Order: sequence, then structure tokens, then C-alpha cells
Amino acid sequence: MKEYKEGSRFYDDLRRWHKKLEDQRDLRASLRRSSSLVDVYMSVGFRDLLKTVKYMDARNSESVFQSLAVIAGLASYVKNNDESQSFASQMGRAKQGQRPIMSELRFRRLMSIETPEALYRELRRAIKLADGSINLNSLANDVLQWFKEQNFKRLGRVPATGVKSTLPVRWSIEYYDAIAPNETNASEEK
Repeated sequence: MKEYKEGSRFYDDLRRWHKKLEDQRDLRASLRRSSSLVDVYMSVGFRDLLKTVKYMDARNSESVFQSLAVIAGLASYVKNNDESQSFASQMGRAKQGQRPIMSELRFRRLMSIETPEALYRELRRAIKLADGSINLNSLANDVLQWFKEQNFKRLGRVPATGVKSTLPVRWSIEYYDAIAPNETNASEEK
């Protein structure tokens, strides 16, 4: 699977397509009615994303097709594209009462997911926990990375970049870095 860097054509197209979801409510509605990835595959919104990013050649790669379906389904729940922090940092950000948006237990469960369907379901819950305010590009990048790493696992290989840069490791670092200031503040208040 080709790697996409922030600022690349894919992320620019994703932002424009997400804006289109806001303007054409039928596209968003078709995705939100999708309770599974199979439903997403059949939605008008997903077909529109495939047309937008046709250079990704999703027809010849199951992994690309599935990752784009997950991204499309999740994007329909993103109300505010908050690019101030990465997705994992946003999950560790304090909500009410100094607790992170996503509990540590739920975050651990997210990091151990092994199927595309479960990934879609848990990330959709994460977006809802954040009230729809998520860094869409970061989330999309993480979904693409997850599929890339699943391909490596299936082949019994370690990613070329090494274990330290795998998605669970990066997510852990970003999540706990976001929690750390909250823990410091809470201990200082006591």
C-alpha cells in the first residue's frame, strides 16, 4: 500500500470530499445509515469518495478498498475537522473532570483490534466520544497505517520502519503524552 504524507494530494482530496459531505447531505446520510463495512461499500457516499481518489486504484487492492471504506464511514461522523492534535492525542485529551475523552481500557481495546469491521466500529465510537471533533487527516493516516501493518502481519513480517514506529506504539506515546499534563495538574491540586 502506498504511503501518503500530510499535505499530499490524498489528504487535500479527503478534506474537499469531507466538505462535500456537509454540502450534500444525501452522501453523508448514505454513510451514516451504514451499520457495517458491507453497507459502506454499497453507499453513494463511498462511491463518491472512490471517484474522488481514483488514483489510489482501490479496484486492484482489497486493502486499499477496505481502508477507504473505513475512512469514508468514519468521515461521515466527523463534524469538526480539528487539526490541532493527532487522533490519538485527541483521545487522551481531558474532557470533563480531568478524564481523557477515551478511557485507557477502551484505548487498549482499540489498539488490539484485528479486523476491519471491529476497527470501523471502535473508531466510530471514538469519534462520538469526541463529539465529532477529530483530526480527519490524522485518523485517515492511522487507518491506512493499520491496514498496512495488518498486511505485514499476514505475511509474517515486521514493517520496514521497525517496531517502534508501529501504530500501537505511536498511539500509546501520543495518547499518554496528552494525558500526562492532566495527571500532573490533578496531583498538584491535591
